[in-house]
Amino acid sequence: MQAKGRFYCIKQSEMAFLNRYIALYPLSFSTLYPFEHSETSSQYSESDHSSHILVPRPSAVYASLIRMMHRYRTPLSTSSVLLSDLSELVIYHLLGYNLETLSYEDNGSDTDDDDTGRLDTAISTIQEWTSRKEWAEGEEWMEIALSAYVRVGKLCFPPECTTPSCQ
Repeated sequence: MQAKGRFYCIKQSEMAFLNRYIALYPLSFSTLYPFEHSETSSQYSESDHSSHILVPRPSAVYASLIRMMHRYRTPLSTSSVLLSDLSELVIYHLLGYNLETLSYEDNGSDTDDDDTGRLDTAISTIQEWTSRKEWAEGEEWMEIALSAYVRVGKLCFPPECTTPSCQ
């Protein structure tokens, strides 16, 4: 099973690479709960019927990806795509890398202190989500699973989350 989103151009430019798009996926594919997103005004729409959109919290996006990966644990194309999406999100959002910093590090620069700081900040962010009770009831294990993935690249699911290799 692989859901395909519908892509819409929300801001057009004369140069194609400056166009802005949004991908809308069927709600049935999402594993987001109603309490995990909030309504906000649209930045790009001028029509009344789409002036407000639902936006998930960052923790909810991670939780949704992990829920889907938990559901599709066998080596399918869906699980590969989800793992790739999770990896990119962790690199760019939690660890704060961008194309410039990634290419800088590929040139062999010594950035151990920077990497440690990025890891500490990412783990701290995940712990804040837990302290604010942003995980769904019964999914407190998400903190351990996501933290383990950020630290060592291994995603653990219950009951594996209680093993020392995941903590």
